[in-house]
Amino acid sequence: MRHSFIIFTFLLASAAPITGQESSAVQADYLSAVARFFSLPSSEVSILSEWEISTDEIPVVLFVARRSGVSPEALVALRQSGRNWSELVARYGVGSSALHVPVPEDADVGALKRVYDGYRSTPVARWDNIRLSHDEVVDM
Repeated sequence: MRHSFIIFTFLLASAAPITGQESSAVQADYLSAVARFFSLPSSEVSILSEWEISTDEIPVVLFVARRSGVSPEALVALRQSGRNWSELVARYGVGSSALHVPVPEDADVGALKRVYDGYRSTPVARWDNIRLSHDEVVDM
């Protein structure tokens, strides 16, 4: 599972923004991949895309829901009410250690450099003390 999560994460990170006439097909493929990863029917994941939440946040919704036992619907409602992912992962006990994806020491992690520097300089037992911003949670 951990290996497939790493591959899935890199696939998501490399996805281009969805724009123009290709958007429907690209979005459908993306949502299908998310559904397969989380072992959900595509229709269930497609419903999330209709709820005025960023497509990039759908895997976050599903991951946090699965880890916390909170329904995806409740998480989307909280996001729509203005809560950010940093608040929500803290509120529902999904720590930074759950979001960690191992990468090679010399990997270019781009915008996540601060986060990975934190993981590398912090003992594993204290990874949940690493605070992530909203964008970092989505990027992880």
